[in-house]
Amino acid sequence: MAKSKTAVEWLIDQLKGRYDIDIEKLMVCNAAKEIEKEQIIEAFDCDGTPQPGEIWISNGEQYYNQTYGKE
Repeated sequence: MAKSKTAVEWLIDQLKGRYDIDIEKLMVCNAAKEIEKEQIIEAFDCDGTPQPGEIWISNGEQYYNQTYGKE
């Protein structure tokens, strides 16, 4: 299964080649990726117990790695 892109990764892809600079090397892009990663991880970290038959990833980092293929 192909991994998804985060919104920041999608935006960087859209901006590539439109400017005379390497967009991916900009510190602001790297900072945005890290902030978004932390937000995704925090959003999917949860406490509780899954219901019978429910597939539930309670670890945000696990979710991020499975969905976006990052470490």
